[in-house]
Amino acid sequence: MTSKSGLPVNTMEFNNGEGTAICEDCGGIMFPVQAYSFLQNSPVRYIWECKACTDREIEEESKRELEKKNREKYEKDHRGIPPIYHNCKLSDFSNIEPVIEWAKKPSGFLFIHGTTGTGKTHLVCSIKKRYNELRFDSELFFSSDVFLEIRNSFNSKEGYSEEEIIRKCTRSTVAFFDDFGTQKNSEYSIETWYNIINARYMNNLPTVFTSNLKLKEVSEIISDRIASRIASGLIFELKGTDRRLSNRSQHRKPVRDLSDIF
Repeated sequence: MTSKSGLPVNTMEFNNGEGTAICEDCGGIMFPVQAYSFLQNSPVRYIWECKACTDREIEEESKRELEKKNREKYEKDHRGIPPIYHNCKLSDFSNIEPVIEWAKKPSGFLFIHGTTGTGKTHLVCSIKKRYNELRFDSELFFSSDVFLEIRNSFNSKEGYSEEEIIRKCTRSTVAFFDDFGTQKNSEYSIETWYNIINARYMNNLPTVFTSNLKLKEVSEIISDRIASRIASGLIFELKGTDRRLSNRSQHRKPVRDLSDIF
């Protein structure tokens, strides 16, 4: 860099570290600074240093470090949460005190049901986001994605195996299963759900489900064994109008603003 070099810039001779030079970057005054040497009895050597440029470099480096820390914090705070829900927060809801109390001391099962669009996914993402901020271990699983990943594992040697996928669903400290019951029911899917739910039940691992189904419908459509275990926890109905219709696209940001070229 011209602001700190082993050779003088626009040389002005100096002796014993005296003299000045002009910085080619900013035009400021440069000063000779004694260079450190690893060799004993080596001759004294000076390099030119511009304080203004050095200060600017330190400030820019500090800014880059701060931006890096903020980016890393943002990624940790939103780990596992879809971008559309990055701004979600618990204060977006009212009358959810039982859910808040459960989230403060997670234990057993929490089954959140309600009609389409009432904000079930929004709610569990808000809880997970808070857990992320506290660096408290949790995982958010979208039920359809879990079974799609399992199906893909049957015909692929890459990625996770069926056993690894199910193990992941049963190991996290807190697990959120969104849209439970939306997948096509089959003997295999029911047995898979039972294995996941029973493992978490037996190990007393806090588990949250969201579903359009009521618990009675879970018993009738999916399995009474599964419904029985879910019933051991807190059952909460989330009421309200369809948030997607009322909010429309107000929370979505454009990928890029192209107004200037249209």
